[in-house]
Amino acid sequence: MSPSPTLKLSEWEFEQYVQAEVDGEATPEQLAVLAADRVAWRAALASLREDAEEHLASARALRGDEREQVIADLESEQRRIAAAWARHTNQRVDRPAAQADDARPSQRVAPRGAARDERQAKVDREQQSRAPATLQLQVSWVPGRVVAWAAGGGERADSEQLGSMLTAASAPASGWAKHEAVSLPGGARTDALAIPVGDVLGWLVAAGADQVGADIGPSVRWLGRVAIWAMELTAHGAMVPLLRQRKRSSGSARESNGSYSVRWTPALIDAARLARLAESMPGVVCAFDPKIDARALIRSALTGMVDAICRDSARRLELPAPPPRVRTVADVSEAVIARLDGSAFDAPVRIAGEIATRVEQWARAVTGERERLVVRLDPPDSGNAWHLAVFASGPKGELVPIEHAIVDAGSGRARLEDETARLERMLPELARPGGTRRGQVILSQAEAWELMTNTGPQLVAAGFDVRVPALSRRRPSPSLRVFVDAASESMVGANQLANVH
Repeated sequence: MSPSPTLKLSEWEFEQYVQAEVDGEATPEQLAVLAADRVAWRAALASLREDAEEHLASARALRGDEREQVIADLESEQRRIAAAWARHTNQRVDRPAAQADDARPSQRVAPRGAARDERQAKVDREQQSRAPATLQLQVSWVPGRVVAWAAGGGERADSEQLGSMLTAASAPASGWAKHEAVSLPGGARTDALAIPVGDVLGWLVAAGADQVGADIGPSVRWLGRVAIWAMELTAHGAMVPLLRQRKRSSGSARESNGSYSVRWTPALIDAARLARLAESMPGVVCAFDPKIDARALIRSALTGMVDAICRDSARRLELPAPPPRVRTVADVSEAVIARLDGSAFDAPVRIAGEIATRVEQWARAVTGERERLVVRLDPPDSGNAWHLAVFASGPKGELVPIEHAIVDAGSGRARLEDETARLERMLPELARPGGTRRGQVILSQAEAWELMTNTGPQLVAAGFDVRVPALSRRRPSPSLRVFVDAASESMVGANQLANVH
């Protein structure tokens, strides 16, 4: 049943409609509801704009590997809110100026001399990579959405022609909406269409597997490979739910409520695979944010894709009804379980904020960039003892004992320590008392068999590389051996002859 423009909505439902309009996903019925109360619509947009500015200012004070990604997502959200505000007030939409040099640690010191030339050359290469020789269908990534456009060989495709090209490439026929035009080298602009990433995942996966024809640009195939990775992560259960605040509360911190929703985040991201994808990323993928780091864009795309898959899956589950009013810790827990599809709910900021922090701390070990540790089990020695050792990858890809790797890691020491501690929790034998070197232990035959049959697959699923001796493929053949026990008597009796193994 579609909502009527006169239907009375709760505050959080109205905010959902506003957020859907900001994201370009609002239905005609939702737009009619917003148009019926433009004062509340304007107030919600103003609140979202203030929240975005506050969250962006806080994010710039963060440290760690995820800082760039968080800032990129928040800057994109800020631009979308600014565009929605301009639409609401009938103002012109201007692209925001680049952030100050102190916005990111790598840009705090202005480049000089050769560094400036290198940076400018990189920008020039990116601009050139956005100009294919023939008219091709391209895609760019905006957090949560895929933007399609076509240009090349001095030609540009308008919205109608772009729609025809998408249909010819087997893309979804519906769900596309007009988007901000793409700036091309030389100052020209071309029309663009956007769609929520969840509506186009199947097409991207087919493109990544080279199953949609040869007329698409390299950016479509590249983003398709990212989509395949997102599907693999989800299929292996490599994702965690996080609780995120959607709206800044008003009033006292103890009594006020905030709007919260579940956001699914990929886990156990392979750093080597991330680096390979970053090196091969076409420049057109970041057409709307040329300064974004390739690794941050990939993590943003993986997050959006995994979140879309998990939300869609959660909608298909029969879950218990959420509590009508969320007041206690138990209420927040029930609301999270009942709203795994990402729908928003109101909760006390003091309680929900503490739970969100604890969940994020719990997930941090698997959501950040991690070192993939290698667990190697050597064949048994003459005494039937199995040597188990843990290694990390060295600068040239060689295996380095974890004890040495931690000492030589420098700034990455904390990350290796955390990963080693996580491995020791899953494999308690590594923390056995009496060991002389960390990451090395002797296993019995029973413990080695348990590792090869049960624990090993669990470690692989948790993101570790497990290497065990290869099983013999030679079929065993039956044999008979006769042993005669030595006896004090000189005669051989029945006891000796019958002692056969």
